[in-house]
Amino acid sequence: MKTLRRIIHATLYMTICSFVLPETTLAQTEGGFSLGLRPGGVIGNTELTDKTTVQAGLVLRHPMVGRLLWELGGSYARLDGERYATDVAMGELRFLLAKRTGKVRPLAYVGAGAARYNLKTSPPQRTADVDPLGIAGIVPVGAGLQFVLGNSTALEILGGHT
Repeated sequence: MKTLRRIIHATLYMTICSFVLPETTLAQTEGGFSLGLRPGGVIGNTELTDKTTVQAGLVLRHPMVGRLLWELGGSYARLDGERYATDVAMGELRFLLAKRTGKVRPLAYVGAGAARYNLKTSPPQRTADVDPLGIAGIVPVGAGLQFVLGNSTALEILGGHT
């Protein structure tokens, strides 16, 4: 019974925390630390009807070696759908593999982090023993393009899944 409860919990957590995240980032492009703003869209991935909502975040990035960079970020989103609403705050550490020269730079990322969710409105069929407030592990993955706008700015278009 305890194993089944854990499976139900994990399934609900992953459902709530599973997003498609098209994002844009304004960040520095040269070596050293860079800071970026990350507005974007969020789509819940549940068995209910989901709505597209907005996400806001902040990232700190630094090169490691060659094309490898690390990025520490945090963001907030409110997921809405048919008969549910959830506030989600996420913290992530991502590792990026990115081209470091040229005006258009492809990149890919994978990472790990945590999401704190707060189910504000829940459907009647919600699993009764799952807390509406909790924390779940997340694994963000994705790819995109960075468009260099100047010596210290770039615009990134990213698509990913968390």
